[in-house]
Amino acid sequence: MGYIPFAYYAPHKDRMKAVAIQWDKNTVKEPVLPSLENVLKGTYNPLSRPLFIYVNKKSAQEKPEVRAFVEFYLENGAELAKQVRYLPLSDKAYGLSMERFKNMQVGTGFGGAPAIGLPVEDIFKREPKI
Repeated sequence: MGYIPFAYYAPHKDRMKAVAIQWDKNTVKEPVLPSLENVLKGTYNPLSRPLFIYVNKKSAQEKPEVRAFVEFYLENGAELAKQVRYLPLSDKAYGLSMERFKNMQVGTGFGGAPAIGLPVEDIFKREPKI
């Protein structure tokens, strides 16, 4: 038994077995199997997590290549994630990310508070803290 990313499990699920997770802090009270839907809803916890990039504000403002890279990343992230068998964020999450970037809004939606069980969109709704 071991822990592996869903991206590695999904293409081999015919040869592997996933264990459903039951976590007392989940909104869903029955055991939850790994799936794109469950990860995006924030119910496959505490074993799922989003991956973020962190961009230096000064670099984004002063270096056009940094701005271009981040915009490319956010505009194409879902498709690129699928190509490497990662789970893409929702379109709404990419949109919220782009909005924060264009507004040069810095900080984190975590702010020292756990975000386990929250969909990514809800993390973006939190006031960013530096």
